[in-house]
Amino acid sequence: LEHELMERTVALRQSETRFRTMVQNLPGVAFRVAVDEKWTNVFVSDGIEEITGYPASDFINNAVRDCASVTHPEDVSRVDAAVSEAVETRSAYAVDYRVVRRDGAVRWVLERGMIVCDETSGEPKFIDGLQFDITERKFAEQVLEQETLSDGLTGLANRNLLMHRLRRCVDEARRGGRQYAVLFLDFAGFTSMPISREPEALFAELNDIYGQFDHITERYGCERIKTIGDAYLAVAGMPEVCADHALRL
Repeated sequence: LEHELMERTVALRQSETRFRTMVQNLPGVAFRVAVDEKWTNVFVSDGIEEITGYPASDFINNAVRDCASVTHPEDVSRVDAAVSEAVETRSAYAVDYRVVRRDGAVRWVLERGMIVCDETSGEPKFIDGLQFDITERKFAEQVLEQETLSDGLTGLANRNLLMHRLRRCVDEARRGGRQYAVLFLDFAGFTSMPISREPEALFAELNDIYGQFDHITERYGCERIKTIGDAYLAVAGMPEVCADHALRL
């Protein structure tokens, strides 16, 4: 019996060694988090130091810090919502968010996790997952988005960005059950104007025109939302609700 127990112990140690070697060779970070009040980090691989600047020992058992402490403050609630929903539905999740490194730099990570339930009770017990550094991909996406949403000649935001923001406002209004009217003005042929006009004179003229628009919108109780390049966006019916929002515009 003693010999058999020794063999099992050796086999277990060899298995643990193989597991740790495999985990350390994985790209990114492998982790296991307990589903408890503190979201205790049961295991975090050494790759966490490359992303956050802090050693894995800081995170294990939340010895010095937890994962939320290095998550960008603007992303904490979104990450919590994604993880909580996965726990509630016993499903896998994927969420990308920003991490603030020890030196203050910001990195983007993609986190994929799955819920491990207790075999007896069926209740969520752990979250097993991986984190990958996607900073370079995010940077490339932002450059591409900037090129898509700005004018090639002027560098100003273009109609694509304006329509994107307008659709977002409309969606928010629908969810809130509110109604309002939106005015969108665009100068025809503006893209070619910087070629034949001095930039200072062109922008001064735009500012003068926008100033006149502002006086008109104020007179009728409307609100200017944004000027993007040669586009002027105003709204009636928000933030103050009014029944004649369409007539005002």
